[in-house]
Amino acid sequence: MACAGLLNIFTVQSTVITIPAIQESLNIPVSRLQLITSMYSISSGCILLLCGRLADVHGRKRVFLIGAACFTASSIAIPFSPNEVCFYALRALQGFSNAATVPSALGILATLYPPGSRRKWVFVTFSAASSLGSVVGNLVGGFIGAYLSWYWVFWIPAGIAGLVGLLAYSIVPPVAPSQLIQPDESSLGAGKHCEFPRSQPVDWIGGVTITASMVLLLFVLSYVNVLWSRSPPAMLGLLPFLAGGFVMWQRYLENGTFEWTPLIRTSMFVNADFSVSLIVMACFCGSYNSYLVFASIFYQDYLGLDTLQTTLCFIPAGVVGFLGCFALPPILSLCPSSFRVLVVGVACGIVSPLLYALPMIPPGASYWAWGFPAMCLCFSVDVVWPVLGLIVSRSVPDADQALAGGVLQTASLVGRAMGLAVAAAVQVGVLEQQQQNPPTSSSPPLLLGDPQLLHSLRAAQWTNVGLAVLALLLVLGFFHKLGRV
Repeated sequence: MACAGLLNIFTVQSTVITIPAIQESLNIPVSRLQLITSMYSISSGCILLLCGRLADVHGRKRVFLIGAACFTASSIAIPFSPNEVCFYALRALQGFSNAATVPSALGILATLYPPGSRRKWVFVTFSAASSLGSVVGNLVGGFIGAYLSWYWVFWIPAGIAGLVGLLAYSIVPPVAPSQLIQPDESSLGAGKHCEFPRSQPVDWIGGVTITASMVLLLFVLSYVNVLWSRSPPAMLGLLPFLAGGFVMWQRYLENGTFEWTPLIRTSMFVNADFSVSLIVMACFCGSYNSYLVFASIFYQDYLGLDTLQTTLCFIPAGVVGFLGCFALPPILSLCPSSFRVLVVGVACGIVSPLLYALPMIPPGASYWAWGFPAMCLCFSVDVVWPVLGLIVSRSVPDADQALAGGVLQTASLVGRAMGLAVAAAVQVGVLEQQQQNPPTSSSPPLLLGDPQLLHSLRAAQWTNVGLAVLALLLVLGFFHKLGRV
């Protein structure tokens, strides 16, 4: 199940490294390069909630196996794309497949393992696999970019997904829907039940509405800097109507007598732990993802490092995160309050972009003096994600665990897109201002890259610091009484 998270991050990281080769092979113009990566993220994020509910209703194992099979097939087919349009279509199918595997995997794990030390190890292992996917994705992408065809960026995860599907078919308990029963607390974790019966049909109207809303939101956030000069107000105007209609429809289904089960019960958000966890996840992931993006720009566009050198700079982030994951369960068991662990994790997430934002740190200083510590502190995501996942998991009933996993992943994805859009807008605005009004300074000129670019990159990192600080304030304000999770 943890390999679902590994494949997700692996696919993103390895594809980013090989964008130039894909562009040359399919003759993709520079203006559409973003679609190579964003098509996967947009298609995955827009359907997470619907796939989570389908997994809860029709069987988590079934949805996981379908997702793994589609991921394998689409990944094999992508390199055979005859043109750009076909490539994007198969990339979208790959994203849809991931949206099926991740929520159903989280639902299976949360149901098989009751609250306690074993569930902590399970969620930490899932997070560790994602960190490992980041490391392996960077290394494999760099190696393939240097020695092999970009085709292998998709064929390697296809082989992994096929193997994972076969293992899941053999290992996850195969219980027929007609035999599913609601297990009591003592039966959880016994390896007998991983799914729950549902007699009500899926809310397809809500699924279509929220999917359209997510497509619009993620698309606009992904291209805000490009589209704002064209027609984004008209596109954004549709979003409140779609989102408002979805909320009203869900409340009607929850409070009315209609036979459909709501896609997501609005009453779930009355639980403060559940709602605040989603906001913290969005703010923190927005800061973390944007920090990595602008750190990459700093190394490549300002310092002039090549792709492989930049990849090596990022390896400590994944390695330390992977190793640190396995220290988290004992810490959570020994620490009387998970609040302290969560605070430390978010605080480390503040320091990483702060080291790139402080003007007193010379950009030409040794990587080991400040770049390496900043990357090592990226283990913060491997602390924050499992703790928030445990909080969300215990805030919903067992029958909604896959949906809760989808909601958590959606909050993460929306936060990443929104954080990057805001930081990018700040960076572009500061850069344009610097170019129009170059500052006069008596200090000696920098001997590295463009000082105006450096100033704008620091402004973007200050934005990331602000998002992480907001996440910390929410944790301090709402989770100060949090016990062990």
